[in-house]
Amino acid sequence: MSLPPKKTVIQTLGEKGKITREQAVEATQRKQATTESLEAILLDMGIAESDVYEAQAGSMGVPFIDLDSITVDAEAKSLVPEDMRERYRAIPIRLDGKRLTVAMANPKDVFALDEMSLKTGLNVQPVMVPPSQLEALRNGSLNGTNGDGSQNGASPEAQESMAFDESIDEMLGMLAPVEKDPTKKRKEKNESSLQKLSTPKTPSKRTTSAR
Repeated sequence: MSLPPKKTVIQTLGEKGKITREQAVEATQRKQATTESLEAILLDMGIAESDVYEAQAGSMGVPFIDLDSITVDAEAKSLVPEDMRERYRAIPIRLDGKRLTVAMANPKDVFALDEMSLKTGLNVQPVMVPPSQLEALRNGSLNGTNGDGSQNGASPEAQESMAFDESIDEMLGMLAPVEKDPTKKRKEKNESSLQKLSTPKTPSKRTTSAR
């Protein structure tokens, strides 16, 4: 069974009513005529950054998070060394048990994901965020606290976002389902085989022909 093709950024924006047909045509023509990225063109046309990159995340098949809507875990950032964060433009934003959620410029960079997993010993879940928010994470202006130093979780907006956080957890959990223990099936199979071997066979009755 083949998976349905992913929608393009233009298609997603159009379906959500974030772009008109005329804007879609203009953006497509500009993309064909220049070396600018489609995202840069859309931003120049006045399309909201969060809308553009949410659509891009959908086209890539990765989760998208608007950091204005969630509480960023400031302590998670230190779990990945600074040189690695800068090299891959990747900033950890949440730690849930063994799962480390990381905002990345390129959530499809498998080499970065492997290296961060090996370094931290955690299951790294990449997400896309708007580039301006990623840059704010990198320079420390968005670090999980309000301007007065209090935690974001103390604000009413952050409290209202708790349900949103839970939906993100559910979404990320669906992307990385926990596999069933493969040894369990092997154990059950071995036990079944041993039971068959230990069950005595009923001797078959042999018929003799009358002489």
